[in-house]
Amino acid sequence: MMMIFSDPSRFVLLISFFFCLLYEIDYTIVFVVLVMLFLAVVSAVIFVVVLLIVIMKRQTFLSSWLKVHTVCLSIDFGI
Repeated sequence: MMMIFSDPSRFVLLISFFFCLLYEIDYTIVFVVLVMLFLAVVSAVIFVVVLLIVIMKRQTFLSSWLKVHTVCLSIDFGI
């Protein structure tokens, strides 16, 4: 990969090859791919946010459960 960037003429050839590919392909395919990437990113963000909310709620539930049971144990054993 570094050999491509070491020679400027190869780098220019690579860039021109990508521009030729962009010129030849149909832009509806590009649009569909961009929409799919956007939907994938949005769904990943929603998944992470929901996962964080569930973890936070579970932590507050566990901490309140531990507090209640710690109080119950301290009352039972007279601590």
